Amino acid sequence: MIPYLVLGIILTIALSVLIGFAVSALIQLKKTLVNVDTLVMNMDGQLKPLLSELNDTVKRVNSEIGRLDEIIGNIKDIGDKVSATTRVVHEIISSPLIRIASISSGAKEAIKKLVGK
Repeated sequence: MIPYLVLGIILTIALSVLIGFAVSALIQLKKTLVNVDTLVMNMDGQLKPLLSELNDTVKRVNSEIGRLDEIIGNIKDIGDKVSATTRVVHEIISSPLIRIASISSGAKEAIKKLVGK
């Protein structure tokens, strides 16, 4: 009977030590979870303003992109108008210049023939 009593005492002591380690681990786990909860609360408080500011920034960037698209469209229109104006000026100026060149060439030939005779 004594060996069973010694075995019972050894098992009781071992179980008590095991329970002590388990309780210690659970207390440390609770402290860790409280710290994690505090960290999450702090991050939540800091992230909300940051996300709001980021949202405002994205809205402003989108607005500027819209304005930039409008400016680019206006520049394209100006380029098209300059191109059309250049074409018209070319047509207006080149036709009379060709006529003047033809007339002066003809006059030059006529003068050569008159002087040469």
